[in-house]
Amino acid sequence: MLKQTVQFNGFEERYDPDRYGNIKRGLNLRHVSLMTIGSCIGSSLFVGLAIPLIRYGSLSLFLAFITWAFLDMWPLMQCATEMAVWLPIKGSFFHFAGRFVDPALGFACGIIYAYSTAMYVCVELVAMGSLVRYWESANIPTWSFIFLGLVLYIICNIFAVNWFGEIEFVGCMFKILLIIGLMMFSFLSMCGANPKGDAYGFSNWSKGGLFKPYLEEGDLGKFIGFWNVFVYSAFSSGGPEFILIIAGEIERPRRSIPVAGRNAFFRIYLFYIGGIFFMNCICASNDPNLLEAVGASKIGAGASPWVIGIENAGVRGFSSLINAIIITSVWSCGNAAFYSSTRCLYSLSLVGYIPRIFSMCLKNGSPIFCVAITALISCLSFLSCSTSSQKIYIWFITITTSCVLMVHSTVFLSYICFRKSMKVQGYRNHYYQTPFKLQPYCAYTGLILCIVTLLFNGAYIFWPGNFSVQNLFVCYFSPVAFIILYLFWKILKKTKIHTSREADIITGKLQIDREEEIEEAYFSALEKKDGVLRKFFRFIEKLIYK
Repeated sequence: MLKQTVQFNGFEERYDPDRYGNIKRGLNLRHVSLMTIGSCIGSSLFVGLAIPLIRYGSLSLFLAFITWAFLDMWPLMQCATEMAVWLPIKGSFFHFAGRFVDPALGFACGIIYAYSTAMYVCVELVAMGSLVRYWESANIPTWSFIFLGLVLYIICNIFAVNWFGEIEFVGCMFKILLIIGLMMFSFLSMCGANPKGDAYGFSNWSKGGLFKPYLEEGDLGKFIGFWNVFVYSAFSSGGPEFILIIAGEIERPRRSIPVAGRNAFFRIYLFYIGGIFFMNCICASNDPNLLEAVGASKIGAGASPWVIGIENAGVRGFSSLINAIIITSVWSCGNAAFYSSTRCLYSLSLVGYIPRIFSMCLKNGSPIFCVAITALISCLSFLSCSTSSQKIYIWFITITTSCVLMVHSTVFLSYICFRKSMKVQGYRNHYYQTPFKLQPYCAYTGLILCIVTLLFNGAYIFWPGNFSVQNLFVCYFSPVAFIILYLFWKILKKTKIHTSREADIITGKLQIDREEEIEEAYFSALEKKDGVLRKFFRFIEKLIYK
């Protein structure tokens, strides 16, 4: 049976489960709560921060991440949560962009996000290939591990979404336990509980400089260095929009999404800000071993500030174990990106942005053609087999960061229009409200920060001696592509920007409300039949996730 829900020029949301099948709601609160944290913890936290630490200084790195956390990440999570809990649709945030702002914006954002998540898969596959080369004696070809990781991604995303949720749950647990263990070791070591008995405290922070000048001398150079860390912050902090991607596959979304939105920020930044703080404590930015590792383009744990700091403290033999756990963490992060890319393509097909054949799903809800296309794009990671892995890794980071900034800007703009439309049309979102009545001010702040960072993302290439066509392409290809995509769809479909009165913020909500009532009745009846042990686990779940 055909269900046509929304239609504008250039935007025709059409849902036909009888012909194409459909995705399933199989992710529960436990999955969602951990996935919103774990999807942000990848190779950058364990290995990728070595370069900005050396280049820009310890305090620049720390302050830039804090600034990005409070001016971009927290507002973005609140915007995403408010929209997702109001309309937990099978589409995503580019559906919101198309319905609340302009169908052409939804098209441009959707294509760019699908591209960026596929690039992020490449980032993590390249990192995996590099990490395995840490064991030089094993003589493992880089391509074989990239191939293995890609095959596992395909297998995991062909399974039903609840299996994907379980796999990611375990992967996220490994990441969280690793970063907690590293922070605990750093704390004990800086207090003197290390084989050398050296209570070095915070002395590593100032070694090598708290702020390091970049491109220019003096305060201007230090500010440029601080600003450049935002590129790494944006890349490393990608993930809050993940809640919008999975909203259509979450069980009892009006219950699960607000819990994830409230708690994820504090948990994520407990690990990210806490992790960077203790990383600076254990390893100085001018540490000779770190400088040698990065200068020699060492890979894996050999170039990790964490491992170098641990070995400097006199503890050896853990580097291989840490490297192995980092590989699992990197794979898990890439798996989440692979999933996001497939669901993005699926959502694009629902509104006719790409051929509707891409909405074809297996009986278990897996969008099979989307999996195939994402796998093909991910094969770009094999480029690292013939070029320096570190160079390819930096290319992918820069390209992905530009895409992340444009996606974040689109989410902020969609939320601003959504909020205005709610007010004009007389609705109130009683499912979730941003704390402290900070909206829409923090949404405007986040939007401005993203746009300014995007514009100056590649400013360094215009300094004397830094310009190259390659760097220009890597830094500004994505923004130019975004503008071209927007104009292409706008001209082709003759779309228009919606007024607050015209924006469609209600279609599909009644159906979701009914589904929610049925789900609540089903789970309530199920909980009454639970045995003592299951009731105990549900009680523990409520304590953890509320």
